[in-house]
Amino acid sequence: MQVRCDKLNTHLKSSPLSPIYCVSGDELLLVQTACDHIRSHAKKQNFSEREVFYAESGFNWQMLLAHSNNYGLFAEKQIL
Repeated sequence: MQVRCDKLNTHLKSSPLSPIYCVSGDELLLVQTACDHIRSHAKKQNFSEREVFYAESGFNWQMLLAHSNNYGLFAEKQIL
């Protein structure tokens, strides 16, 4: 489902958090704002750990899968 930046807050408040969000756009400020809103909403839902991966040339996808299957010792939910 495609959600415009100006409708993102309404979407996050009215529906449960989706398992994945792909944020893209030409305006860097809007992309950062959308990511901030998603992280803020996730934090309210007890997501307490965050790991950042950059999928560049030669990215090891197995490493991402391994991190998604490893649960933090103290974190209940995590953002990858």
